[in-house]
Amino acid sequence: IFNIEHPSSDLKVGVFDYDSMGQNDMIGRVSVPVSSLRPETEYVLSYNLYEDAVTPERKPQGSVTLRLRVEFDSPKQVVMANLSPPVEQFINFQNPKHLAMAKTVVDGKTDMVSYGIGTLTMHISELLSYLNVTYYIGDAIISLLFWRGQVPLFGKFMIPLHSMIAFFAAITFVDDLLFVSLTFGSGMLGCFLPFKNSLLFWRGQVPLFGKFMIPLHSMIAFFAAITFVERPTLCFSYFWFGNAWLLLAIQNWRNTAPHAWNRTTPFARILMMMALDKAAGPEIIPADFQKMEADEYEFYMAEKIRRAEEAALKRYEENNKLWEETQHLDQTGETDISTKKSSLADYASPFKSILYPIQQILYSVCYYLRIVRNIYLWDEQYYAAFLTAASILVGLVFYILPWAFILRWTGRIVAWLVFGPHMKLVDVFYYSKLKVDTEEEELKKMEEYYKGLKEDATKNAELARIKTEEAVKQKSVKEILFGQFVTRVPVIKCESFIDLPLHNSYSKKYVPPAKEPTVYHIGGQALVGTIIPELQSIKDQKDAKEKKDAKKAPKSEESKGKIKNV
Repeated sequence: IFNIEHPSSDLKVGVFDYDSMGQNDMIGRVSVPVSSLRPETEYVLSYNLYEDAVTPERKPQGSVTLRLRVEFDSPKQVVMANLSPPVEQFINFQNPKHLAMAKTVVDGKTDMVSYGIGTLTMHISELLSYLNVTYYIGDAIISLLFWRGQVPLFGKFMIPLHSMIAFFAAITFVDDLLFVSLTFGSGMLGCFLPFKNSLLFWRGQVPLFGKFMIPLHSMIAFFAAITFVERPTLCFSYFWFGNAWLLLAIQNWRNTAPHAWNRTTPFARILMMMALDKAAGPEIIPADFQKMEADEYEFYMAEKIRRAEEAALKRYEENNKLWEETQHLDQTGETDISTKKSSLADYASPFKSILYPIQQILYSVCYYLRIVRNIYLWDEQYYAAFLTAASILVGLVFYILPWAFILRWTGRIVAWLVFGPHMKLVDVFYYSKLKVDTEEEELKKMEEYYKGLKEDATKNAELARIKTEEAVKQKSVKEILFGQFVTRVPVIKCESFIDLPLHNSYSKKYVPPAKEPTVYHIGGQALVGTIIPELQSIKDQKDAKEKKDAKKAPKSEESKGKIKNV
């Protein structure tokens, strides 16, 4: 059993070829998003192994199958834990061989930090890859404008059709064909036996309206457009409502897509976890569920992107050809007839001092774009849920506020107070009579100002010194306990590609074994405490023991009281 410190952290798995002499050769890695797993469910997940999660042309190096199950005491605490910022995590190792393995599991084989022309090119390619979202936006706009079906009517509402048929058959055949009914019913009893509970208790069996879709988003857009034209002051509330609408539409798109393992926890269910402290039931997904539909959808989107890229490349080549044909018509005349001097610098790579700062900026831009993308695509589902809820609340507040009245009277007050004729009196009786400071007074004010800045800087330096001392203390203790080689482990998702389980993965309801298995708790390296840091896992065990003893104490006191009464 592994304890999870932050709900949004992923389980990172690496597969290596063991080498007793040199470094272990990495076969592949995978990052498993634990936040999307439900309790009381046993997952058997198969993943493709890749060397990294940043290279666009990455190829699978094999596959790995994992059996996982998550447990937590309070669903509300799981959701609310995401309100606190994630703490940066570091892991220590005793030898550099294990350090190298951990670095490749976390970051992959491709180094995205060290300077290199290839690294710079990959950053630019990653930024250009965000243009692929235009193909999805194009489909969304077409569906929105032409009122195409977007949301299934009544969702997954099921009607007890088979129960209705059985009830009708029973009341009509009971008098006339009693013998035939009994004979036929005894023969079909074995067929209907597996569905007896659904049939007898009128449970949902057939979806109402099938797959009928209604243009819900088109209706919302139409209502927003006609109301915004009449009341432009709704722009503030509609901005936040639009942000929530975008997030919910993206989640609806993901959850209605045929790939079962690409779905996220619905927004309403996350609210239920936070408000009622109640988790959803077990998630049951059979192997190869909707595999054909998912393959068709992925092939359709890949072909659409490929055709669009080919058309763009063709237009680019035609423009280049036209430019080459017309270049000789646009001549300005060459008057410099001096001998041109060439040097090795013209052919060598640009200087590192110029390109490396640009690479670092691109790395930061890519890093934060990945975080924003993962939130809006609900890969960070809890942060996306908080952003959706906050957008709805802020939009409601702005919708209630009378913005027309506020803006009108704010403008009137500013116009009358700042530009009114009374400002002449302000000038005569106040501003023109202000005393001009002498050089000594200005020097004294500057000294006081710099003194305040120095005091603030001293306080900040003291806080920084304490923080540095705590970090050095933690580092020294961890080096003694776990080793001197350290690597950083990110808590939130910051990878270019999110790994999805293969279609042969499945999940089922967890059934506890008859014999209680032997449980091993794998303690982490997190330390708590300031004066004498101790392991978080040890502290958790102490707290659990104290809670257990506290529960036993009232029972023992009650038993003593009963004995005294006797």
